Amino acid sequence: MSALMKMSSGNMNNASVVGGIMKKIIAVLGIAFFCGAYVHADSVDAMPFLRMGVSARAMGMGSAFAAVSCDLAAAYYNPAGIASLEGSKVSFMTAMLSNSRSMQWLSYGMPLGNGALAFSALSAGVSDIPGATLSAGIPYLTGDSFDSSDMSLAVTYAKKYDKASAGMNLKYLSSSIDNNSAAGFGFDAGVNFKPAEKLSVGVVLQDIASSRKWDTANDTKENIPTVAKLGAAYAVLDGDMTLAVDISKISDEDDNQINAGAEYKLSGNLAARVGVDDGNFAAGFGIGMGALSLNYALRFEDVENNANRQYISLDYAFASSGSSALRAGEKARAREAEKSADRLKAQEQAEKKAENKRLKDEEKAAQTKAEMKEHYNKGSELYAAGKYKKAIKEWEKVLEIDPEHQQSKDSIAKARKKLEE
Repeated sequence: MSALMKMSSGNMNNASVVGGIMKKIIAVLGIAFFCGAYVHADSVDAMPFLRMGVSARAMGMGSAFAAVSCDLAAAYYNPAGIASLEGSKVSFMTAMLSNSRSMQWLSYGMPLGNGALAFSALSAGVSDIPGATLSAGIPYLTGDSFDSSDMSLAVTYAKKYDKASAGMNLKYLSSSIDNNSAAGFGFDAGVNFKPAEKLSVGVVLQDIASSRKWDTANDTKENIPTVAKLGAAYAVLDGDMTLAVDISKISDEDDNQINAGAEYKLSGNLAARVGVDDGNFAAGFGIGMGALSLNYALRFEDVENNANRQYISLDYAFASSGSSALRAGEKARAREAEKSADRLKAQEQAEKKAENKRLKDEEKAAQTKAEMKEHYNKGSELYAAGKYKKAIKEWEKVLEIDPEHQQSKDSIAKARKKLEE
C-alpha cells in the first residue's frame, strides 16, 4: 500500500513538474512574442531565405501555418506542430523563382515516444551574379560572374502534453558568396495548444540568438533577425475547412506582418487553398494518391515582371507495417460514419419538425372549425328568436374566418330580408 502511495505521489509530482515546465515555456514564449522586436535589433537582413517559407501546402495558405499541425512543414513554421505526426513521413519541395534564384527543402519526420523527431535541409541560391568593381566610387561590370548559396540543416524535436505540445529546432547555418563562406547556428522554439476542440493556437520564436560568422580578415559576424509569431487555426464544416491566421514581428522591421489562409477539402483526395502572404495573394491545390500527395502553390508578387513564386511539393507517408495506413483508414471510416450519423440526425430532426407542424396545423384547423360552428349556431338561435341584427353579426364573424362560407352568406341575406319587411 505504501509503495502504491509512493508511485501515485511520484506520478502526481511528475505531472506537476511537466505542467510547470509547460507553463514556463508558454509564459516565456508569450513574453518573447511581444519583446521579439527588440531581439537582435542591430541585425541586418541576413539569410532572408530562412523567412521565405516552405511547403506548397503552407504557401498556398499564405504561409499562415504557425498553428497547423500534423504536417512536416510544422518543423519550419512551428516545431511544436510535428508532435502530432502519426507515422513516418518525408516531404520535398522545390521553388521556381525569378532572377536565377533557386530554393529546395527536404524533411523527414517520425514519431518518437510521446512526440516526434524530424530532420530538415533548406537550401537557396543565386547563380550567375554579374561581377563588378568600384572605380572612383562608380561600379563597373568586370565581365565575370559568381554564385551565392545558403543552407540550413535542422534537427527538430517536439513532445505532446495534455492539450498542448512544445518543440524546438537546432539549426546549422552556412553561406557562401564567391570565394568567401560563413557558418553559424540558429535556434527556434514553439508551443501549440488547443483551448477548444476545433481551435489551435501556436506561439513561436524563430532564430533566437542566431548568427553567422564570415571567414573574412576581421571575422565579420552577422546576427539573424528574430521572428516572433502568434497564430491560430480553426476547423469548420465538420473539419473539411481550415481557417488560419498568423501575426509576425521581425526584429529588424517596424511593421507587423499578417498572413491568412484557408484550406478546403473538396473530397478525400483533393484540396483547394487560398491565402494572403504579407499582402501578396496566394493560391494552390493538393492531390492525394494513397500514401503520396502532390501539392502546388502560386504566390503572386510582381505579375508585370513575371516575378511570381511557384512551389511544388511531394509528400510520402510510410506505412510502418500497415499501422499508419490502418489508422488513416480507421479515421476516414470513423469520419464518414460521423457524417452519416449527422445527416441521419438532421433528417430525423427535419421529419420531426414537419410532423409537429402538421399536428399544429390540424389542431388549429379543428379549433377554427369549432369556432365557426359556434358563431353560426349562435346566429341561428338569434335568428329564431327574431334578433336578426345580432344574428347577422354572428354570421359575419364566420365570414371573417372563412369568407367563402356559403351558409353564412345565405343566412345573412335571409336575415336582411326579414329586416326589410
